[in-house]
Amino acid sequence: MEDLQQMLDNAHVKAIFFARGGYGTNRIIDRLNFKKFMKYPKWLIGYSDITLFHTCFIAKTEL
Repeated sequence: MEDLQQMLDNAHVKAIFFARGGYGTNRIIDRLNFKKFMKYPKWLIGYSDITLFHTCFIAKTEL
């Protein structure tokens, strides 16, 4: 989770590719902070788990 948060916060990261699908996001999604992600937006690309991530991101950022 810490690695993902660092990538979300990093201004130099332009995209995050979620290589795994189907399990895991629901265990960490509530602990992620999206404030810096809003300041440094990036592409979020992946399969399966990425749907939950996108839905939570939209809900938390009111987009």
